Amino acid sequence: MQLHFELRLEERQPDRVFVSAVLAPSDPEGAQVDGVSVQIHRRDGTALGKRLLLPISGRLDQPMITTVELRLLEAIPNSARVQGLAWHGTQQVAATCPCDPGTALGTHMRGRRLISLEDGSLEDGDSPLLTDLGPDQRAVFTRLYPWISEPMVPPEPTAVVESRATPSETAQETAAQAAEQYDLDPEDAAFLESLLGED
Repeated sequence: MQLHFELRLEERQPDRVFVSAVLAPSDPEGAQVDGVSVQIHRRDGTALGKRLLLPISGRLDQPMITTVELRLLEAIPNSARVQGLAWHGTQQVAATCPCDPGTALGTHMRGRRLISLEDGSLEDGDSPLLTDLGPDQRAVFTRLYPWISEPMVPPEPTAVVESRATPSETAQETAAQAAEQYDLDPEDAAFLESLLGED
């Protein structure tokens, strides 16, 4: 089946999720779709709630996206996933996405986006505090993910300090430095200074 099928979590509420289904033909000639369904499942694969059949059927010649709401009569358990299925005849394409919001690994590990833990989300004996990495562990992760060693706060822009020296003083200093660096005689140094002093 020449079809790209993807599910994206758009919003999460205690008893429902809003999910976008993205379908795009992998073949320039398009793809035939007989149906698309989505359903919430527990981590172990047990189905929760009813399967929702999306009103998508026919020939797909260009990408499309549709957003649907999946609702349960109870709170959605942690680690639940939305599983989707698109089919044509006996051919099927599956897609899945978590019901819990997440972030990219770098964003998560650097703490740029925080998701608060709801009461009761921790198991008994679990600590809500994060454990710091030791130097050896950090070195391993830094080799795998070089962005870990980047500074947490971007450096402040360096202020431009304007020189209080007059143009003639600047020309003298520059000429003196060039004369010393290139071993110029006094006559050439004076000529260079006069060139630098011109506006």
